[in-house]
Amino acid sequence: MNQSTLRSRSLTRVARALRPEACRSNVDAPKLERHASSSNPQDFSAAYTLFVFWGRDVMRRKLRILSILAFSFVCAACQIKPVQYAGTPAPQPRCSEIRTRIAIDPPVKALGGEAELIESRDPLSRAILESYRRAASSPLMRKQDETDRGPVSDSMLFLSGGSQNGAFGAGFLDQWAELRTQADKPGNLPRFRVITGISTGALQSTFAFLGDTDEIVGQYTITKESELLHPFAKSGLKGGSTIQKAGAALAVIRRGAIAELEPLRETLRNLINPKRLEAVAREAAAGRFLLVGAVEMDTGDAYVFDLTKAATSFVAGDATMRDCYIEALMASSSVPLAALPVFIDGKMYIDGGARFGVLSDYSGALLEAAALIPAQTKKNLFIIVNGTLEAGTVCHLRDCEGAPLPETPAGTVPQHAKWSFDGLAFRSMSILINQSYRASVYWATDQAKERGFAPHFVRIDSESLNAHQAVVGIGPEADTRQSCAYWRKLDKQLDAPLEFHPRFMRCQIDYGRNRREIADWAELE
Repeated sequence: MNQSTLRSRSLTRVARALRPEACRSNVDAPKLERHASSSNPQDFSAAYTLFVFWGRDVMRRKLRILSILAFSFVCAACQIKPVQYAGTPAPQPRCSEIRTRIAIDPPVKALGGEAELIESRDPLSRAILESYRRAASSPLMRKQDETDRGPVSDSMLFLSGGSQNGAFGAGFLDQWAELRTQADKPGNLPRFRVITGISTGALQSTFAFLGDTDEIVGQYTITKESELLHPFAKSGLKGGSTIQKAGAALAVIRRGAIAELEPLRETLRNLINPKRLEAVAREAAAGRFLLVGAVEMDTGDAYVFDLTKAATSFVAGDATMRDCYIEALMASSSVPLAALPVFIDGKMYIDGGARFGVLSDYSGALLEAAALIPAQTKKNLFIIVNGTLEAGTVCHLRDCEGAPLPETPAGTVPQHAKWSFDGLAFRSMSILINQSYRASVYWATDQAKERGFAPHFVRIDSESLNAHQAVVGIGPEADTRQSCAYWRKLDKQLDAPLEFHPRFMRCQIDYGRNRREIADWAELE
């Protein structure tokens, strides 16, 4: 048996041993085996070359698996020290005094009437019930709550989450205030008895509560993303090469998130100043409530933070309540993985959007309390959805702008492109969150109908938003009128932001200002 034959048989045995790997290789193992077993010694050179390249491919894949395992061990060892901005001493942490756990059981109408409701509900629900009762007790009591912004409305306003899409809500609220001013109605926005906010809606809520829509617009009129966040992983987890994704994943594991919202926190510290807290406390004295939602991670429960109670305590001399107020806003806005969680009195909180898009799980208690008291005026529930309530379209788990679908030749069956675990994971998470938002909005509107409120909600229509044209006033082409879709694409090309697209957000503000529903809402309130 000559040397070439020995080599050929050895190569055949190797090919057979590695055959299970063929399903993950670009080269077919049986094909390699046929080459290796060829009786023609001259074929050995080609077979050997094929084996070398195929073997390298297998080795790369094995090394990749080993790298993933090593990376997993490194990740398992990563422990992140919490940073707490709001905390009060034990045994009675005062920040926790402004929070209310949302009950797991769905709200139902109290069969025993008002008395049963008072006994069964939490203190916050009872306080809201008392506010409605006080207003309904006599015209004089309602008159006492009037200010230069007008009377307190028995209606409620719910502001949803939506990240940068909050720019739409900012424009909508601003134009609503403008139409009311033109109609000689006082106070810019109505003085809703209850305003709730989740995530970006929580950031809007204080200024909607005070009727300061200019400040809401100012929050979303940014020139660069760094005004809101500092990234730990500049490319994020979705974009870039495999090496860039691995680097981003390592940064996320080490730091706990893709980015930190420290610039946003500093902005809030400037905005939520003593003067504003005093204004919120004055509105609280008139029987109004400002509530935001977040999720506590140890229990997984959703909590409502009563910001009117925090402001009232601050004015009464508890200076720590300002930190409690600000961190409640931060907690409600901290999307897990995207932003660092927030720690309040030793508890970890994340974005309320992990549970609901609007504060729907508590809406039954809020609306039920109001329904038991005859209102002097018609009660409305206004819901501004800072989003589309759509999951959006992707192209084989990828952004259609960056990876459009190839044309399928005539007479062939369409084939799905290669996919990745992270692509599937992110898409699945997006769909789950979208369903949560849909369910919470529809739940709130159903609760409103059952309890005598007239529900009204508005959301972004993706087609009309993309087609809407506006002048954004920053950077190249600042004075040209282009579509929102164009501005978003330009943001990606010039700045490649992780989440907040400055030109696109300015276009959304203009889009929000031009929604036809605003005129109807201004007539109602």
